[in-house]
Amino acid sequence: MPFRTIDQAQIAEILSRRDQKSTFYFNNVAHDWESIQKDVLDPAIYRKKILSYLPDFSSLVYDLGCGPGGLIPYLLTKSDQVIGVDASPKMVEEAEVTFTGNAHVSLICSPLEDVASYAREQADAVVASMVLHHLSNPPAVIREIYKILKPDGTFCLVDLKKHNQEFMRDNFSDLWLGFDYSLLQDWLELSGFRVGSYEEFDTGNVFKILIIQAKKKED
Repeated sequence: MPFRTIDQAQIAEILSRRDQKSTFYFNNVAHDWESIQKDVLDPAIYRKKILSYLPDFSSLVYDLGCGPGGLIPYLLTKSDQVIGVDASPKMVEEAEVTFTGNAHVSLICSPLEDVASYAREQADAVVASMVLHHLSNPPAVIREIYKILKPDGTFCLVDLKKHNQEFMRDNFSDLWLGFDYSLLQDWLELSGFRVGSYEEFDTGNVFKILIIQAKKKED
């Protein structure tokens, strides 16, 4: 077998193990995830901010890495339909309990790297909030997001700015210690997005948050 093929197989295996470890972690913390987050970074700090980066009204928004659905009520103020997607079955179960009977919310359990295979239609907007740093292959997910957006659709990316808090790897299953804006910009542009608005803000502790609005270039 050629060395290149062996290397690619080894890389795929490593990435798969990392994703399995992450899913195992989130299955275990699903029931308490909303409160666990507040111990380090309260989601209320950035959830309302996300809305200002979305269209005034949408027919459909995808919430990638939705967890138990904490962001979904906010998104429903901007969209008729919200589809939450998460790789953790337990997270999706928690969200199902919350949104049972709500005709405006659907949920999908899927690896985010495969979300385009499960998406039933293209969306006006996609949100990935505090998700990429948990993923082994963020560029692959960004490419999937491009596929599930309508032309000129909006992608709102929210994540941690690059930091050096190593405890986040063990305590929160973070695979990346945040990101530099320039790296995210490169990934987005290589995937076919036009990067628009960008904001960086303090959280009152050691972390800073990046919010990027990008548009899918029209076909």
